[in-house]
Amino acid sequence: MNYRTIISLGEKNVDLILEKYYKLLEEPNRVGIRKAHCSGLLFGYSQSVRFVFVALSFYFAALIIERNSSDKEGIGALLSTRGGRAISESESEFR
Repeated sequence: MNYRTIISLGEKNVDLILEKYYKLLEEPNRVGIRKAHCSGLLFGYSQSVRFVFVALSFYFAALIIERNSSDKEGIGALLSTRGGRAISESESEFR
């Protein structure tokens, strides 16, 4: 069916067809919006868990360094390189 067929039906019929078409699209549109919100919420949660885990790792490493180490510069450099590597590897999974 092309646009000439629709136009030949007359203006009132075209408006009626479009109105029915829009009514048929309301429910799938509502369902799609609901699914998009759920997907966005779960994606945000998964990203926040990843960064909270990295933050907790650094926090506990800092506690261990503070209590048990006298060579803070060497351990800090080790943590920053290992942490940066872990973050870059986890980000590369999403590309």
